[in-house]
Parts: sequence; structure tokens; C-alpha cells
Amino acid sequence: MTHYSAVYNLQQPSKGDEENLEQYEEKCFKQLLDLIDLDSTNPTLNPSLTTTPGFSSRSTFVEDANRASQWIKQENNFPELLVFKSTPHETQPRHVNHVESKPDIVAAFEKDWQSGKDERKVPWPCIRLAGKDASKGKTKPGQMQQAVTYLDLLLLARPDFKAAFGLLISEKEFHLLVGIAGDRVYEFTFQWTSRFTRRVAYALVYFLYDFPKFQDSSIIMAHDKATGVCTYTFALEVKNKEDSEPRQVFCPRFVCRYARGSFGTRTHVFVSESLDPPKVAGQPVRVIKDQLCRKDTRFNEVGILKVIHRDGPVSGVIELVHEERILSSLVKDRETVRLGFKQEGDPFMSIKTPQEMLMVAYDALEGKFVVFSLSGKGNILCLKDYQKARSPSPVAIPPTQTDQGTAQTSSTVVLTDASLEARERKPSFIKFLLNKSINSPNLLSTFAPNLFRMPPYLLCTEQYRGFGPYDSTKGSMQ
Repeated sequence: MTHYSAVYNLQQPSKGDEENLEQYEEKCFKQLLDLIDLDSTNPTLNPSLTTTPGFSSRSTFVEDANRASQWIKQENNFPELLVFKSTPHETQPRHVNHVESKPDIVAAFEKDWQSGKDERKVPWPCIRLAGKDASKGKTKPGQMQQAVTYLDLLLLARPDFKAAFGLLISEKEFHLLVGIAGDRVYEFTFQWTSRFTRRVAYALVYFLYDFPKFQDSSIIMAHDKATGVCTYTFALEVKNKEDSEPRQVFCPRFVCRYARGSFGTRTHVFVSESLDPPKVAGQPVRVIKDQLCRKDTRFNEVGILKVIHRDGPVSGVIELVHEERILSSLVKDRETVRLGFKQEGDPFMSIKTPQEMLMVAYDALEGKFVVFSLSGKGNILCLKDYQKARSPSPVAIPPTQTDQGTAQTSSTVVLTDASLEARERKPSFIKFLLNKSINSPNLLSTFAPNLFRMPPYLLCTEQYRGFGPYDSTKGSMQ
């Protein structure tokens, strides 16, 4: 979560200093237009006051926003109507992280809103703005923290957005938030009585319709309203040896399974829904990972994978099929690293029986039928159709799609030195627990105590990478 203290804003003048307040709001307005690259002379920012709403109070904001949206759609011939709704008691569905969050103000296109009793609900991947209506009994920093949290969740739910808008409205002030992925949150504050508030509100509504500067054109989101599922089509830039110029390869029907770090190294992991996934250079692309990384860092994920597989595929290590780097147009020292992978696995928590869990843990130590990740939770994945893959067949069992989805992991995959050493020793403490053998008492004494004192979902994750013990009162590692 991004803390309120990390939000960037101009220093506000003291109360009662009306002259400096006017200068402050004028400076805020200019900085906002520079940030979103909008011309102050745009007619949309200067509508007739007699025919359009004035945005003069908190109580009428949603109504004013919808009237302004209808006017802007008509003036600019936009194909879809943007609709604002007050949703303080509604949990918006289908967030990639399965959070139960209730933003007070939500904006989305009319076609994406649900109908009937759920008319105030819309899938998170369709939301274009999530805001907070200040409530009584909470401090201003607490209110702002909640607004920033909604903005954080929006950037995680919208991998096709490079930046997004948030909002906090109170009795006296209108706070517009702009969150830049991989960077920070910018706050712009205006009094409801300010001559700039109306123009800022119109700039917000206009930009929510069409903001190419903030949108990733290489990712196209599609919403199936019948099922509520949102899928993504990627336009990969592929250049083979025989190609003189890169060519686009479209990879449709990917679903987002993981998202973390909106304002740091933002990471999204997507998995193909198709039983016949798209191919690059003849190899299937089952998983795509987008990560907003700092340029020229020491850690080179692509280089590590290439070294591992330079003499041929290595069992237990995911295979890279595609790589490309896209310079960020908003953050100068970051780039999107887009990787396509061949293998797909199920999360450790999808295992249904204790015996199968023990078998997967044993195979993880031996480096069989599993994929290891370098960092992040869920770093042990078992292959699809695990029992078939475990049978003594010389033919690899290809992954198939299940309802369980894929890994909750933020990074790809190498065998650590500890894992390689464990595989060489062929540990069998799991077989011991199943009353099958006692081949490795030393290893058993190392792992078994931790095995029984840790919650099952932490097996083979942080504990074996050197983190502290699990704190049951906090629900996390120390």
C-alpha cells in the first residue's frame, strides 16, 4: 500500500491567506494541465456556465459530473457514455487481488455497469476512476490514505493504464489525485469556491473519456458482460532472424492473475485462457509478465534464464519464449519489461489433499514436476494435471486450462543453490512422513519442525528463503 506521506503536493498557504490561496490554486491548475498534457485553451475546459453544471459543492458532484459527461460526449462525438455513480455501500467485483473494497464514487462506461439489483457494480478492470467522499469522524490524512488506496487498487486492476485518477471530496475542498505507475501520486487541491474548480472537473471528465498519454496501446481489454470476465489482447513486437523489422503478433484471451507494486516495480502476470495458446517462433506463449523496472539494474532476469538454458532446457526452470523492452513515456528511469513464457503451473494452495501436498513438496526438493520462482509468494507451482505428469511416462504432459488459475508470483524462475543441493542429495523426508523411507534424517530434522509449526500456505515460500518466523497475530512473516 502506498502511504499518504508519499503523496506529492504543493505546500498550501495558511488559512485566511486568500491572495496566496489564489496563487496556489492557479499554480496547481497549471501543473495539472502540464501533467496530463491538456491545453488550457481547450473549449471543453471553458463551457458556457448557463448551459452546463458549475461543480460548486460536494453534494451535487456526481450529478454535475454526469451532466458534464453527457455534454462532453456530445461535443466530442465520443462513442460511449461515461457514467459516474455513488457507490459507498457496494463492493466492486473481480479485482485481480480479490479485495473487498468499496470506493464511494466510481466512473465507468455505461455499457460496463451491471444491471438490476447490481446496477451500482462494475468490474474493477472496467473502472476509470475510483474516489472517496469524506466521512465524518475521520482525520484528513486518514481520508486521503483511503483515497490513495483506491487509486492504488485501480492501477493494479488496470494493467492497460500507465496512470490513473483518484478523488477525494469534502465539504470545503476538491482533491484530484493523479497516480503515475512506477512513480508517485500527485495531489491537486481546490476550494469549491475557486474559479479553477469547475475547469479542473471538466478536464477530469474529458480526460477519462480519452487519455492516450496514460493508456498502453499495446494492451486491449475486452469485457464479457454476460460472464463478467475481462480478457486482454497483447500486441507483441517480434523480430526473428529473417525479419528486417519487428512485426506485431497479437496474443488474445489472456486473463490477469497477479498484480503488485503500483508505485514501485509494478508487476502483472497474465495467463492464456486458450487451450491452443498463441505462438512466437513456433513456441507457445502461455504466460506473459509485464514489469515496470528501473533501467540498467544489476538483476537481469532474461540473462539468468538464458544462461540456465544455454545447453538445453533445464528441468524445473521456466522457459523464456519472448522478450521486449518498452521505455516508459511517463517515468524517465523506468521501462516495461514484457516476457512471454512457455510453462504454466497451479498455485501450491490449489492442491486438494494433504497427501498430494506432501508429494508436491517432496518433488519440489527433488526438482521434479514443479516450477520454481525467484521471488514473491507462491514460488512453488505444480504442473497442470499433476498426477498425470508424475506418472513414469517419458512424454511430457502439456499444461491444460483449469478453473484454478495460475501462480500468484511476481517473478520468474530459477533453481536456487539450496534447491540444486537438495536435489543432488535426493531428500526424502516427505516419504518418511508417509511411512515410506528414512533416507535423509538430517534434512528431516531441518525441515520437519518448520513444516508442522507453519500454516500450510507458507510451505516452501518465505520461510525457506531466510525470512523470520511466521507471526500468527499479524498474519505475515516477521
